[in-house]
Amino acid sequence: MVTDRSLGFIMLKAVIAALLVLPVQAPAAEPPASIATHKIISAVEGDFNGDGSRDRAILIDGGDSNADIAIYFNDGNGGFKAAGTASAIAFNGGLFGNSPDLRLSKTGALQVHSENIAIGRDHWERTLTLSYRGGQFVVSGITASGYDTMNPKDSTACDLNLLTGKGLSGRKKVTVKAGAVPLGQWNDDKGAGDLPVVSRAGFPQPRAQRQRPTCRGAIAMSPPPPAAAGRQSARSFRDRPGPHRGTA
Repeated sequence: MVTDRSLGFIMLKAVIAALLVLPVQAPAAEPPASIATHKIISAVEGDFNGDGSRDRAILIDGGDSNADIAIYFNDGNGGFKAAGTASAIAFNGGLFGNSPDLRLSKTGALQVHSENIAIGRDHWERTLTLSYRGGQFVVSGITASGYDTMNPKDSTACDLNLLTGKGLSGRKKVTVKAGAVPLGQWNDDKGAGDLPVVSRAGFPQPRAQRQRPTCRGAIAMSPPPPAAAGRQSARSFRDRPGPHRGTA
C-alpha cells in the first residue's frame, strides 16, 4: 500500500502524471483521460481483471469532503483504457486520521479504505472491496467498525461479503439478503447508514464528524440475489458490538 504520507507515494504521483499522457480511451461519463497531480489522494496498481497485466486505480479529491475513484485497465499497448468510476466513493476529511486511501487485499483485490480517527468522539473505519464481475466493477464486500471514544463499550463492527451474503455482525455469523452493488450506483451517504447525521446535542454534524458507517446501509443498496429465502433484510439487520481499533 502506498499513501500520500510516504515518499513512495510522491514518486508514484510523478509516474502517474507522466503515464497519463499516454493514450487512454475515455468516453463520456468514464474516468478522466488526465488528472491533475494535486488532486490525487492515493493510487495503487494491480491486476484487477485477471488478464495478467498491471491495471491502475486512482483516488481523486472530488471536493465537498468527497473522494472519487477512477479505474483504468492496461490496454496492452503501453497505455490505459477507462474501466470504471464512481463519485463520492469515500469520505475525505483532508487531514491525518480522516483521509482515505487505496489498498490491495491479500488476494490482490482493490480496496477503498476511509476513516475518521481524528475528529469528534465517534471514531470509525470502513473498507470497501471492489471486484470485476460481469464486465463491470462492483462493491463486493464491506468491513466497518466504530466506537465512541467517551464510551468504548458503545461499539459496532461488521464484515460482509456481498457476493455471498455471508459475514459477521460483531462476532455473530450472519447471512443477509444482499448482492454486489454496481460501482457507479454506490451512494456513500446511504453506505454510512440510515440514521440522521446529527450530533448528540441535536445539531447537524460536520461531514468530518459524520456518524460511523454501517453494513446495514450497504445491504439496503444491494440488489438481493435470486435465492434469498431465510436471509436477513436490511430492516432486520443490526451492526452488533465487536472487536475494533481502540479497544482490547
